[in-house]
Amino acid sequence: MMHFKIVGGGGEADEARDTSPDAVVDFGQAQEAVKGKRKAKATKTGGGDTKAEKPKRAKKEKPVKEPRENKTDALALMLLEANGATVAEVAKAFGWQPHTTRAAISTLPKKKQFPEGHTLSSEKVEERGGRVYRIVKV
Repeated sequence: MMHFKIVGGGGEADEARDTSPDAVVDFGQAQEAVKGKRKAKATKTGGGDTKAEKPKRAKKEKPVKEPRENKTDALALMLLEANGATVAEVAKAFGWQPHTTRAAISTLPKKKQFPEGHTLSSEKVEERGGRVYRIVKV
């Protein structure tokens, strides 16, 4: 058994405490005891379900947003023109890198961004500086 002195507690100057293994507190049991007291206190004070007592607030109306510009639709319109477009022309129009432009063009058929009965075609045209992509009727 150990004895120690508590300083500044306002109580007795010398107090003996039992620190044997049997006197050590099991914190798991202590937490369960405290939870039980908290629940009992909440039911006594009526601090249980307060959500049902609160009145509902009126929701603020959100301003109607204009639809965003869809770049893939604009790309499909560029490719639907009779002369089509090159990767460089599309990249310049949208501010994209060439690899991003090629990826966007290659995903158009998967996304079905052009009219039914049309397909994506490409041909190499040296006068325009590379491959020209078009959406043509089948």
